[in-house]
Amino acid sequence: MSSLIWPLENQILKWEEDFVSAVHGIYAGQTMIFPRYQSSELIIKNELVEEIFRIVELFNNKFRYSNDEIERGPDYCLGFVFNSLNDWFIVYTPKLNNWGGSEIFAPLCGTPYVLPWPHSATVEYLKADL
Repeated sequence: MSSLIWPLENQILKWEEDFVSAVHGIYAGQTMIFPRYQSSELIIKNELVEEIFRIVELFNNKFRYSNDEIERGPDYCLGFVFNSLNDWFIVYTPKLNNWGGSEIFAPLCGTPYVLPWPHSATVEYLKADL
């Protein structure tokens, strides 16, 4: 399995039979989808594709903003990491805040990343009114 640390209970957005999605990572709102079991082979199922779509839509709706009279969700990056059939994860990284010193200097100088708010607050906000 990858060296990723398993998310805390208050970071979990959704449990599925084969995977779990959680707000987890070094950036505010960063969301990852992990296999639930070490032996869970990645089989692109409708449920996995639907979960990716659901996460993007959820953030688009909850973090909507207006720019020049055009409403939109946050900019984001969607990445797929495949080390083997049973060692994979998917990362959704929205840009929810202005990135500052932490994001610039952490990779350059080895200093820690600092979240502007805890992941549990993001999960609470995303799950509100659902």
